[in-house]
Amino acid sequence: MVIPDTGSIELKATSLTLDQTLAETESLFIQTPTISTQVTTPSTHLYRTCPLQTLKDLADSGDPIWSLHVTYLKDSTIIGLTFPHIMDARGYQTLLTGLMQALADRPIPPLLSYDPWLKILPEALKSSVQVGAAWNVESIQEMQRDIVADIEATGPMQTRIVYFPAEEVTRLKQKAMADIRKAGYTDVQWVSTSDVLSAWFYQHAFLDLPSDELATRFLCNIDSRKYFPEIFPSSYGYLQNSFFTIATEPQFTVKQLHNMTFGEITRAIHLLVKSYALRKPLMGILKGFHEHQGDFYISFSPGGHLQGKDMLLTLSDNF
Repeated sequence: MVIPDTGSIELKATSLTLDQTLAETESLFIQTPTISTQVTTPSTHLYRTCPLQTLKDLADSGDPIWSLHVTYLKDSTIIGLTFPHIMDARGYQTLLTGLMQALADRPIPPLLSYDPWLKILPEALKSSVQVGAAWNVESIQEMQRDIVADIEATGPMQTRIVYFPAEEVTRLKQKAMADIRKAGYTDVQWVSTSDVLSAWFYQHAFLDLPSDELATRFLCNIDSRKYFPEIFPSSYGYLQNSFFTIATEPQFTVKQLHNMTFGEITRAIHLLVKSYALRKPLMGILKGFHEHQGDFYISFSPGGHLQGKDMLLTLSDNF
């Protein structure tokens, strides 16, 4: 599915066998009755045999960019795939789905045999929607300086697992809708799980910044595959990027964010996604990508502190 039939393509494969159970080997998250923040330390040797490398490192060394590492435990098997970030989360899910299908001796869904964007580019070029601009070198450097300043002010970044029980997700949805109705808004009739989880992280992300006047905005990715079914048929996989990044406008200062209710934050995120999850604005973004080929292009202007929301990747357990 992924590796072409050519002698120049290599896959580095390694394995490890341990006389231990998963619980004895790996630090796992704990299911709690309420929302909890947990610290776990992954055992990297279970997933790969060497430190992570950049594409330049791999090109200089001549090592394969794809590596497969299998760890056999007494009660489980861990399959670790390591590769550069050359696809989006949906492409990665397609890859893992194909792997699970192959392990179960089931047919692997075929990949698209054409460039889907070429089929709708003529329509996109006619779009009158103006979305974003290419970031110049100064904007990128300013963003990098802001990141360094934040780290110096708040301390080094650390990885945390936030566990949300199903009951808490339901409670957050109810709380958001109650806040929205109490404020008199009628433009949001429902909120999704993604809306409330995003709002929770956005609300908690800026609790310790050095200034209340810093501007923030929420950004997330929209998977355009679902909005262009004529070029992305559901029975075919597509491994390249089709995620479009969008961000809230206007921006909120830290002070404004702290004064907003949970429902108001959820509403802002819900309306952001709703406003872009349409053919016309997505065509405008595609036009922007075409016009700024070779540039660092994102569909919003530089500036402000960004709170990113990554997509949650889930796999069915019926393989």
